Amino acid sequence: MPIIQPHAVTSRLVRSPQDIERIRKDVPEMLSFCWTTDKEPVPIAYAIAHSQITSEDPLTFFVTHDGVIVVNPVIIKSTRHTVPRKEGCMSFLTRHKQFKVDRYNKVTVQFQVLTEEGLSPLQTENLDSLLAQVFQHEMDHFNAKYVFNYE
Repeated sequence: MPIIQPHAVTSRLVRSPQDIERIRKDVPEMLSFCWTTDKEPVPIAYAIAHSQITSEDPLTFFVTHDGVIVVNPVIIKSTRHTVPRKEGCMSFLTRHKQFKVDRYNKVTVQFQVLTEEGLSPLQTENLDSLLAQVFQHEMDHFNAKYVFNYE
């Protein structure tokens, strides 16, 4: 599965045991995009959204480079003002290109995590700085919004 080109297909919520099976099947491939293939692998991305590897019924989840599977995240609160950030995106062949994006510096998110045992209870986290930026970036992918739309 390669990283696909940006598209207008939005992701749907993870709801069924079949969705969970699909996540487990797709996560190893997604994780491989987050790391170099050198002798000593180095992370090259913080996270990747499911919609970056498929436009066929993408699910609302992303995986972080360290293997955390974040399912159905929702921003429930944010600061009033945004701050300009520079971001890259795995969806573009020019992966080292940076785009200017306005992001909330602090967000409160609700989500579940998929573990070996299954989905965690709903979690609420207050995030700031880089982690808040990562969540917002990946959640934009769920809505078929890409960083180049911000310039």
